[in-house]
Amino acid sequence: MSCRATVIVPTSIDRGPLLQYSVGSVLRQTLSDLEVFIVCDGAEAGTRAAAQALAQQDARVRVFDFPKGTRRGETYRHEILNNHADGEIVCYLCDRDLMLPHHVEQMHQALTRHDFANCAYLDIKEDGRVVPELKLDSGHPVQRARLVRHGRMGVMLSTMAHRLDFYRQLPFGWRTTPVDWFTDHYMQHQMLSQPKCRGIGVAKPSIVYFKRGHHPGWPTQQRADELKVWSDLIDDPPALAEKLYAALGEVLTDRLALHERLGHGLLIDGHPPAVALRRWIRRRLRR
Repeated sequence: MSCRATVIVPTSIDRGPLLQYSVGSVLRQTLSDLEVFIVCDGAEAGTRAAAQALAQQDARVRVFDFPKGTRRGETYRHEILNNHADGEIVCYLCDRDLMLPHHVEQMHQALTRHDFANCAYLDIKEDGRVVPELKLDSGHPVQRARLVRHGRMGVMLSTMAHRLDFYRQLPFGWRTTPVDWFTDHYMQHQMLSQPKCRGIGVAKPSIVYFKRGHHPGWPTQQRADELKVWSDLIDDPPALAEKLYAALGEVLTDRLALHERLGHGLLIDGHPPAVALRRWIRRRLRR
């Protein structure tokens, strides 16, 4: 049965305690007509059990259990998208990240006239700071050309989405990634290299992103404790708004400091360049 969106949540090893939060954020989307595929790539028994428990609680969740793949189980994703997915669009979520409630709806709207989309996100630093980020506008021809040319300049898995019909026309789709590439960047490079691919960057943040060292990074329970704090925030709109306003204030303060540094850096003998040039010309003319 067709639906509006398929959401792929890859997981592995002992990440079971994270799933109630990451998958939970998908199940609370404003666009509820979706299916959630938890892709277990060499997951331990506890993780498989946590995934199955979510599937028993919500019929939209389905679990695919595979042995550990060569990299991150890319070929498993390809099999699932070709043979099982029914969504108009495909979103992704790392098991350590969270979706804000409007994410899938926002991406679905962006993909009505585009094939690939990436969104802004909230980067949660280890010291608790919230930094809004937009690493790429895949609809900007210069930025896209730079990514296609250099390759390794993509965006995080959780921030990308694409149409399913577009995916099924790709020359390869998800495939085992060379060791010197990130798996998500390798897939994005293939998509954005297609001449007919219509890309778009969405500037409104809709993913909460937690980078805690390279995989596996932080211990799973420490990650789960942090996700719980943010899951509670997302479920409390006034508290979340207060957090985001504080983050906006930090961005504006940083921007002001940058302008101040640039202004001082461009002074010549205490004057802006244009004034300094006029003073220099007048001095030359007096000679």
